[in-house]
Amino acid sequence: MSRSLISVVIAFLLLMAASGAYVFAYLRLQADTASAAKLSEQVKVKSIDLEQLARSHAALADLPTQEAAVEQYFVSKQDIVPFLEALQATGKGLGTTVSVLSVDDGSEPTHARFSLSLTVTGSFDGVMKTIGAIENGAYDGVLTNVTIDSSAADPKGARVWTAAVVLSLGEASASTTPTQP
Repeated sequence: MSRSLISVVIAFLLLMAASGAYVFAYLRLQADTASAAKLSEQVKVKSIDLEQLARSHAALADLPTQEAAVEQYFVSKQDIVPFLEALQATGKGLGTTVSVLSVDDGSEPTHARFSLSLTVTGSFDGVMKTIGAIENGAYDGVLTNVTIDSSAADPKGARVWTAAVVLSLGEASASTTPTQP
């Protein structure tokens, strides 16, 4: 064989070896690229899951605060006396007398409500303002019955008005939220 033919064969073999190495490296790179894309997608999914978990944990941690904010609109059995005193102080501030006739704590275990029977006595303006203050107070209260009547004039000659009011008041219940998330 001649020297030039041997050189061509060696060059051809080197070309084939280099081509084979290139194809092998290209296929390996494609496989690694596909694997990296799959891992990148998994990382995105896990990041989204982690963000949702963090938001859920934050919401759960904030739940007692939100529950306390809602509970302030209800009156518990322990707080009924201060609540009634506050109603009497509201009436006194508006120039009326608020008297408590009865308190029924309700026996219904779910959605328990107090039923309060009150009388409000004073001038017509004062009685109406007191009823408005009771009706629009920052608590779960609904006036279920209101009767207004006037009686004889007081010693100064002013007409005295009396309103009989029945107030249905939401009762605070025990918390069902766990204190530790």
